[in-house]
Amino acid sequence: MKQVLTSIVGNASLKRKLYSDILSSSLSHAYIIEGKKGSGKHTLAYLLAASVSCENSKNESLPTPCLTCSTCRRILEGNSPDVILVSKEKDKVFLSVDIIRELREDVNLVANELDTKIYVIEDAGLMTTEAQNALLLTLEEPPAFVKFFLLCENSESLLETIKSRCQKVSTEPIDISDIDTFLQKNNTDAKRLKLSSPESYNELLMASEGTIGKAIELLDENKLEQTLAARALARDFLGAISKKCSSELFASIIGRFDKKRDVIQTQFYTIETALRDVIAIQRTEDAPLLFFHSRDEALSFADSVNTRKLMSVYSALKEAQDSISQNANMRLTLISFFANINII
Repeated sequence: MKQVLTSIVGNASLKRKLYSDILSSSLSHAYIIEGKKGSGKHTLAYLLAASVSCENSKNESLPTPCLTCSTCRRILEGNSPDVILVSKEKDKVFLSVDIIRELREDVNLVANELDTKIYVIEDAGLMTTEAQNALLLTLEEPPAFVKFFLLCENSESLLETIKSRCQKVSTEPIDISDIDTFLQKNNTDAKRLKLSSPESYNELLMASEGTIGKAIELLDENKLEQTLAARALARDFLGAISKKCSSELFASIIGRFDKKRDVIQTQFYTIETALRDVIAIQRTEDAPLLFFHSRDEALSFADSVNTRKLMSVYSALKEAQDSISQNANMRLTLISFFANINII
């Protein structure tokens, strides 16, 4: 059986979904590619673009795309004039209608080198309503030689009229063993970290949330340090709510929450993930884990605190997260959070 998208790690269901369309050269004119940041949306879009134009697509002994012909290499290196990345302006929150209007002016011009002209619209979910409406007519009646790949973290932000004119595919979480294999094969920083600090490396793998992109991002020394600190705080926090602790211990835990809004959001999210694991494993010991790489560690926490208390803490945590995201005073939010869970 001919192989397709061989450089995509994991994502078996996604590859099965695209298999016949790639081999029969019948890819849709427009796809929404949905998935977490770092989950490989850009990689998939460029591999699909290469699949459309690969010089060896008919060679049964080679995968599609082959990754070795000059066309594949130019596309994957970002050097093809016919694979066009459409991005929002730097420092802008939304992708504006002016950018989409420029796309509409360009779309009828024939391709320079390839038979197909491909637009990769990143952050498509950040298109304004006006921009999406401007794109709609082009999606309805595109030139026969044009394809679109709309990348987004959540397609719910797209208009129904846009979604109805595209096929949607979603990237899938990757098993940490596959992320480990990829990193050890392709990243020297990951190799060094695994040798020097296996425990920190395992923490990084769990914090990657099933995405290679985030795992690579966390190899940055500062980000790794922040992540390890947040995960240590989450464990100590769970320990504090699972038993009677001194006021001094609670005070020390409170003091470890950061003053920077983005950092405290990371800390809250990490605690939320740990709480979810413990609540899930109380219901079924086979529950998939997102925070703990040791099932025994999660079970130990689950056995030491009742579900009702965990759910109460989880509810208070979500309330605190909402307050922080709405620019509430962080000190007052923390005080309210700990008061709500009866720590102060």
